[in-house]
Amino acid sequence: LTVPYRIAFAEPAMGSWDIFDWVVDGFFLADIFFNFRTGVYVFVLNSEASRGGDHEVVYEQGVVARHYLSTWFALDFVSTVPFDRITT
Repeated sequence: LTVPYRIAFAEPAMGSWDIFDWVVDGFFLADIFFNFRTGVYVFVLNSEASRGGDHEVVYEQGVVARHYLSTWFALDFVSTVPFDRITT
């Protein structure tokens, strides 16, 4: 909520708003780590193994990491890294 205002008027975050920004960044960073550790739905060619459906949940870390890196990771990374703090 405060980021568009601060960008539009070149206002720095101060006091409790600065702490709030760091906490929000921390939650987004935690989300990135959680996405590497959760299961993903994958399409199964042999639907008999997946209880009557076409998809199953896979928890293998390599499969999960490749899926996340090829889908949402770039957007999550760009939206999480505080580039404004790095460049100043």
